[in-house]
Amino acid sequence: MADRKNTPWDSMAERVAELLKHQLNKQSNQTEQQEKLDEALERLIAQQQKTNEQIQQLTAVTETQTQEFRNWRETTRRSAAKTFLRKMALEIPPVVIAVLLAFGINSWWQQRKANELQKTSVENIHREIQINLLDLEQTIKQNQEYLQDLEEQIATLQQNGYDDEREYGSGISIAPLKDAAWQAANISGAVANFQPKSIQELAEVYSFITTQIDYNFYAIDRLDLKGRLRPETLLLSLETNLLLLKNYVKVSKATADKHQQFLEKHADELPTE
Repeated sequence: MADRKNTPWDSMAERVAELLKHQLNKQSNQTEQQEKLDEALERLIAQQQKTNEQIQQLTAVTETQTQEFRNWRETTRRSAAKTFLRKMALEIPPVVIAVLLAFGINSWWQQRKANELQKTSVENIHREIQINLLDLEQTIKQNQEYLQDLEEQIATLQQNGYDDEREYGSGISIAPLKDAAWQAANISGAVANFQPKSIQELAEVYSFITTQIDYNFYAIDRLDLKGRLRPETLLLSLETNLLLLKNYVKVSKATADKHQQFLEKHADELPTE
């Protein structure tokens, strides 16, 4: 019989045996690797659990410290608020009292100044009206004399005719009326403290003054004074002068009457020299 070691079947069997052995070794190695992986995984899980426990402990400590900080901050805030309120309770009332006192003093001072300004303005206005009334009375008296003289000139001219040696014509007396005190009271704001009825009365008085001043210019512009008269128009000029003077006296009397009524009504308020 031939040697079996040299047969192809024996070589194949050995090859198969080696393959089986290698496969078994490979499976054994895989098992060992798997076991190692399992052990490593267990260690990793254990380490993770330990880390989680540490994190939980750290979180608990952090929460505790945070809560303590919050409690401390709240306590500090309350304490600071109490201190602040206590300080404000001690400091605010004096400040408020001082401010109110300053406002009160300032208000009193302003009112006092306003009262003094009002009193001075009223006195100046009343004095001005008194002076205007005196000027009006003198003006009316003088213009009445001019009227009488004009009437005599007209009558003589109509009866005897023109006389070269006689002086014809007339003058006119103008009242130097003033309204400075009333204007000053308006500009300074003193009028705002007057009674509404007083303001109305004063406005009426000074409206008459304005009318009188306007009529002054009108009369001067229209009146034919001495030295400007011509013989051929002498009678007409004298009659025109007479009419102008009568109207002027009429306006002056109305203004004077308004002044007189006001002064009589407020006689107790007139200033004393």
